Amino acid sequence: MGEIRIADADGGNAHYLIDDGNINSKPAWSLDGRTIFFHRMVPPDYRFRVFKINVNGADLTELTIGSPRTSEFPSN
Repeated sequence: MGEIRIADADGGNAHYLIDDGNINSKPAWSLDGRTIFFHRMVPPDYRFRVFKINVNGADLTELTIGSPRTSEFPSN
């Protein structure tokens, strides 16, 4: 549905970072290369929210908790 995969620069060692049946999209690397930021459509209201996850798959965290709007197009 909306899994996010990562791989080495040469395409080797490809694996799912997140594949949990949710709609996950628009992944972007952090500047230090240790975190992936991405959109996720969250029930029950099915609005896009912004999440982050470490490249080892740990610490999935929502960054838009309590936001009354969709975060499909966040700005700086």
